[in-house]
Amino acid sequence: MSADCTGVGNEVIMQVRRFWFHTIGIGIVFAVLLAVAVALVTATGALAFGQRDGDPPESGKARVFSGVLTCARCGARHPGKSQLSAGDCAKMCLKQGSTWALVDGGKVYRLKGDSPVLDRVAGERVTVSGTLEGNTIVIQSVEPQNR
Repeated sequence: MSADCTGVGNEVIMQVRRFWFHTIGIGIVFAVLLAVAVALVTATGALAFGQRDGDPPESGKARVFSGVLTCARCGARHPGKSQLSAGDCAKMCLKQGSTWALVDGGKVYRLKGDSPVLDRVAGERVTVSGTLEGNTIVIQSVEPQNR
């Protein structure tokens, strides 16, 4: 009789173990699905309500910008082999069809408008007042910064 009881006991134990393995497995699957759902909702919310990095925060409003006045062709890096100063290089590039640009750290803004001050302060740090349209500053005024 003890042999029969042992066989039945082992079968019951195996069923209980299977039950717990299934329960734990289903719990893990639901936890992973919940984590994926939360990640998707968070990412979707960030995209829907977040501002893109490339968009300027106040496009179209008059603002003040500071940086180095140069040409759009060379930006912050004028050819090292050139014997010209940054200002002379910018002026030469302008004669060859380039446009004015303002370099502020890693940002390069194209400048639109004609200011008589630009030729005098080429290659120097300046303060430009104007409106931002995309990546172009429409110039209202240009002032050299304190030297």
